[in-house]
Amino acid sequence: MCSGNKPPANAAAQACYPDLNLSVTELVSFAARKGDLFNDDAGGPDAQQGQRGHQQIQKSRKAPWEAEVTLKDEWLVENQRVTLGGRADLINRSTKNIILEEIKTCLIPGHLIPETRKLLHWAQLRVYAALYVHMTPEHPENAPLLLKLTYFDLTTQQIFQQDDDILPQEAIEYCEGLLTVYLRWWQQIYDRRTAARAFARDLAFPFAHYRLLQRETAAEVYRHIRDKQPILIEAPTGSGKTLTALFPAIKAFGENLHTQTLYLTSKGSTQVQAESTVRQLDPEGYLDTLIIQARDKVCPCLSNDENTRKPCTGDNGYCTRTVGFYDRLPSARNEALRTTLTKVALTEIADTYHICPFALSLHLAPWLSFVIADVNYFYDPLVRLSCFDEHTNSRVILLDEAHNLPGRARDMYSAELDSALSEGVRKSLPRKATKLKKAISKLVHLLRLLDENPINEKDLTRLMYFPLQNLSQALQQDEAEAEITGSSAISDSSYREWLKQLYRFAAMLQLFSAAHISILTKNGKERVLKIRCLDASGFLEKLQSQARSTIAFSATLDPFNFTRQQLGLPEQTQGYRLPPVFPEENQYVVCTTYIPTHWRKREESLPPLIELIRELTRAKPGNYLVFFPSYAYLEMAATAYQAAFPETELFLQTAASSDSQRQEFINLFLNGGEPKLGFAIVGGIYAEGIDYAGTALLGAIIIGTGMPQPDDEQQQMSQYFSRCGLNGFQYAFQFPGLIRLRQTAGRVIRTESDKGIIIFVEPRLLRADNWNYLSTHLKMQISESPAQLSQQIRDFWQLPEQ
Repeated sequence: MCSGNKPPANAAAQACYPDLNLSVTELVSFAARKGDLFNDDAGGPDAQQGQRGHQQIQKSRKAPWEAEVTLKDEWLVENQRVTLGGRADLINRSTKNIILEEIKTCLIPGHLIPETRKLLHWAQLRVYAALYVHMTPEHPENAPLLLKLTYFDLTTQQIFQQDDDILPQEAIEYCEGLLTVYLRWWQQIYDRRTAARAFARDLAFPFAHYRLLQRETAAEVYRHIRDKQPILIEAPTGSGKTLTALFPAIKAFGENLHTQTLYLTSKGSTQVQAESTVRQLDPEGYLDTLIIQARDKVCPCLSNDENTRKPCTGDNGYCTRTVGFYDRLPSARNEALRTTLTKVALTEIADTYHICPFALSLHLAPWLSFVIADVNYFYDPLVRLSCFDEHTNSRVILLDEAHNLPGRARDMYSAELDSALSEGVRKSLPRKATKLKKAISKLVHLLRLLDENPINEKDLTRLMYFPLQNLSQALQQDEAEAEITGSSAISDSSYREWLKQLYRFAAMLQLFSAAHISILTKNGKERVLKIRCLDASGFLEKLQSQARSTIAFSATLDPFNFTRQQLGLPEQTQGYRLPPVFPEENQYVVCTTYIPTHWRKREESLPPLIELIRELTRAKPGNYLVFFPSYAYLEMAATAYQAAFPETELFLQTAASSDSQRQEFINLFLNGGEPKLGFAIVGGIYAEGIDYAGTALLGAIIIGTGMPQPDDEQQQMSQYFSRCGLNGFQYAFQFPGLIRLRQTAGRVIRTESDKGIIIFVEPRLLRADNWNYLSTHLKMQISESPAQLSQQIRDFWQLPEQ
């Protein structure tokens, strides 16, 4: 008989670590992976297709076959008690040798599944065999178990099977080997987390004094984490909102209220601020913090920075950092635990072991106490890390600049298919990719046949199902053949962009809801078919419920009911507002009534607008930004200003600027020197998340209502919210516009010593509802003429009479 190591009754007393519950999937995924890093999203079946395929095979097996058999038992490995469990797809106990069968659904013939993927499937079967033996002490020691790996091609309904056998002791030893690998890593994590909790418990507030209401708000954050409740915090610039959220979250971690803090941002600048605050609280790195950067920022072969870009592609077309990735990953992971994991340190570890730095960061994400990442890693259905589906309600979400998430989420749950891009990819494919080329041709042909009539969900699904299914099958086969032959598929940027577009469209077609619409745009024979999400709150609600608590904060969350609904938070979510920390007299806000800004009158607006800009910049020389509602208006004004004042150099925001060009624009204002005048976009990259502190920005002119353009999509969004019983105009236009105006205005005053002036150029802001909202947050004056405005500017700066 063979049953492995059963834990004695007093095992818990002997062990140094707490008992551990572990699934077969978790164990195998962590400890059994070998070989190359492959694409897990290479056009395989979705979850529903896979489930139906499993059930189809299981129903075809009559008694004495048993389906979905729970296998669960306690093990003792290296003095550690582990409860290991899972469900075997099929078991037959009636034969001479017990048969365990694992079913895997696919969209290609089973014999094309690459060996690197089969390794995990066989590992899973061997662990199930070990579990069965472990639970069945009477199983004969010399009686092998038969293992059957079944691949079910959903496209052709063909079955491909491979068989193997394993002796009981061999299965036990194999499973114990995997458990040993897992436990040695888990125990290191446990030790680090224990030390981190001790540090967090003793952590003191880093300043001698709290700002006004900062202590009370931090206490509310702690209480909401303790009570598993979300909270909205509107905290103006300079109030220390990052620290107000971070400090109590870390203290709650120290009290064992949660296992991981996930700090989510929508912009790189706020990620830098979060990292800086963590380092300020924890300079020695006790909290084992991980910063997940975008792939094109950390992967040498994809870097946008020409100085750091290094090709990693081998002769076969594969990135050499992905070949043998899982063979080198364990050493790199262990190295990561021995250092303070800064961005530089992560890159150096990846270089040392020659593995993909981006993939390394994703593999570390489940294990570290504090993770800073973009919002898409938690909320985007195609980018979300699968580890966040595990151990739900033990994670605290700190959502920085939360007002940005609704717009980002609408994009996450939208998709499009471009016939021109698809055709370009088809032409670039090698001749041998005949099946893939043919599938793309059919898709392009279908898109080009579409007219501009709206397509409902049912018709859209019916129309696109088979073309997308054929493409998915062709892509999976192409990927499999590339892995088998060692020759990579095309991997240029247009091909990668097209793949992302295709996968997202297929996913959104499955998620299509009442909050979606389809839109078709035409340009000659080319078509772009779009699925647009009008309201992502329903999707966000499901994800918010998976966190222990969501702490959402920003300088602009009011109206709270609007923000709460858009973020998918429950109705009882409380909103808190911190008061401004800088003296009111340091900021002068004025709204002009004499310059029309409606798009039909923009030509008419240019002369008085140019004079206003000139008056403001001449009265008090320094750095100023003028924010426009569109690039077209910006360019019109720039042309007019240069014609009137050719000696003035203008710095303009452009639609297609690179990261380095954007940083160069910002540095112009931050690095001192001669006075600068810049033209930018309301709510754009230079209007949020940037600290123009001190004299970096003396004033801002903000033109328009901030509202989105009233195109067909925004009109349909308004109608959607009206159907939901909400005020469609407010939800689709007014509230987003007013929040955008406040965000843009917030660039001017960044510290308690800053002084500056904000001029709104928009007569419509005097309407009662707009005025009541803005005056709640900004002490505004009115200017009815150029002469009055000139006097107001001079009075604020205390300049002598002209």
